[in-house]
Amino acid sequence: MRKFLILIVFLINFQELLSDEIIISEKSKNKILNIVTDQDRCQAEADYMAKNNIKGHVWGCIGRFEGVGYGMSPNCSTCRPSKAMRLTGDACAQGRNGMWYRVRSWR
Repeated sequence: MRKFLILIVFLINFQELLSDEIIISEKSKNKILNIVTDQDRCQAEADYMAKNNIKGHVWGCIGRFEGVGYGMSPNCSTCRPSKAMRLTGDACAQGRNGMWYRVRSWR
């Protein structure tokens, strides 16, 4: 019985996660399956971070290197690659608390 209850709780939380991703895609006018560019992926992750007040990486790495940051301005600093790479995405979103969340990707 206990394993069954744990499974039910997991499925409910997983369903909430999926509904959050659908809301993100509507905000960025993309369907999750159609987000193909690094810029779109950065914007979706920044939107999710802002909505949920997350101050760190959310999903897997975008591109070959990803930097995330948060602060009181839209151009807050993020981690950067130590070697020369091409910037492929740079997006920010503002949370309800006034904090800015930024996601950048390099290839």
